[in-house]
This record gives sequence, C-alpha cells and structure tokens, in this order.
Amino acid sequence: MNTLEGLQADVVEFRFTQCDQMYSLKHSKLPTMILTISDDSLSRGWVNLYARKKRPGENIYSASGEFDWFGWNLYEERWSYGEGPPGASPLRPLLKLANDGDVKKLA
Repeated sequence: MNTLEGLQADVVEFRFTQCDQMYSLKHSKLPTMILTISDDSLSRGWVNLYARKKRPGENIYSASGEFDWFGWNLYEERWSYGEGPPGASPLRPLLKLANDGDVKKLA
C-alpha cells in the first residue's frame, strides 16, 4: 500500500484539493512546490500549485512555512486572483510550456 508523506500529504489535506495527478516541481531558485491536476479542473484550463509561505526572517528560497494554494490558467497564462506564489517569476516560463494543455510537458 502506498502512502503519501511529507509535502504530498500536506497538500492533500487542503480543503478543496482535487487531484488526479501530482508532481513535485523543483527549481534551483525556489523551494520544492507541488503541482496537482484534476480532470475536472484541467477541462477548464486550471492546474494547482502549492508553495510554502515564508516565516519571519526567511526569504522565498528558504521558505518553510505552511503550504498555500495558487491556481494557474494554462490558456490565459495567468494566476488565479492575479497572485502567484512569492518568487513565482522563474516558474512562469515553465508553466507556459503547457499552455496548449499538454501538462505532461511539465513533468
């Protein structure tokens, strides 16, 4: 039996998480983030990104706080509510790779 631990377990506990696929996103300039995709949200062009919040005295590269949710629209190439995670600018080119709906390009 497979169990989720660590980052994945934290993300699954979010109140509205829908997840058919889950990926860890690792970028040299950012802490590890989690990308989730559900068939329902993907049909509307959305993927979910979970990133850690900064604690007092931390910068984005060493953020170790709780996870927060951010939505990315693949077709409109924008963040839900106009706000991405802190330090998100290096992620935009990666997320734009999947603007044609082929999220496998992110993996």
